[in-house]
Amino acid sequence: MTIQFGKPPEESIQALGNWAEKLKIRPTASVPAAGPKLSAARGGNLSHPHKIYFLGLRDVARGAGIRKAKLVGWRYLVKRKGHTHAVDVSVDRLGNHRFSHLSHGRFPAETLSALKATLAGKHAKAGEYLLGVLEVPSLHVIALRLEDRKDHDKDILIPLPPTHHLLGPGRPYPAQQMLEVLRAAASEKVKMERQLGLRRAGVGEWVWASPASKVYRRAADPWCGRTRHGKYMTERECKRAGYHEARRTGGARR
Repeated sequence: MTIQFGKPPEESIQALGNWAEKLKIRPTASVPAAGPKLSAARGGNLSHPHKIYFLGLRDVARGAGIRKAKLVGWRYLVKRKGHTHAVDVSVDRLGNHRFSHLSHGRFPAETLSALKATLAGKHAKAGEYLLGVLEVPSLHVIALRLEDRKDHDKDILIPLPPTHHLLGPGRPYPAQQMLEVLRAAASEKVKMERQLGLRRAGVGEWVWASPASKVYRRAADPWCGRTRHGKYMTERECKRAGYHEARRTGGARR
């Protein structure tokens, strides 16, 4: 088994260099993993370059597969003031590279942990893989992608926590299997989006209802569509059935 990091294009490196110079990033101890490290002249202690892929909700709903994932940028990890951060450089449709944003907190740490496990050979069988990330934001899914160099149908996806309740965080899935697991949830959400016009007709907006607790959650609720047991209903249907809106303070999954 061989796992490799992609080689960022010069435009991506340049976008990083300009950003790093503004924030005065200096070389420090390397992020602890075997990924290639960029020089101080190109942004300081930046490492682990990998591609970011995007898959839309409707692509998942119709079973389009991993081959439909679009390249939307490059991501790097950086060690700064004792913490690991993620730095994103976006790529637009014309191929222009621009600094996007700096992420901190749990996400970069989870990414690094998954990277280390992958580099240790815990998630892949024999073969040659290119490391990347797949994002399905409409379903709250970010997964490490092991891209098979010879056959994309053999790609492996590893969801990073927190993730959709149908997936096991840190568990490796054949790409098609994981996307098939998400297909029903994606179809439900597409249906909800198509019916949003019902709100204007006085039917009420579509919400996520949990029958066991008689609670419903609006789209802005982070647990909307993510609890273990539930279904989409209109707000009017929920109220008629005796449901009440979930408290905004959150709570355990139901």
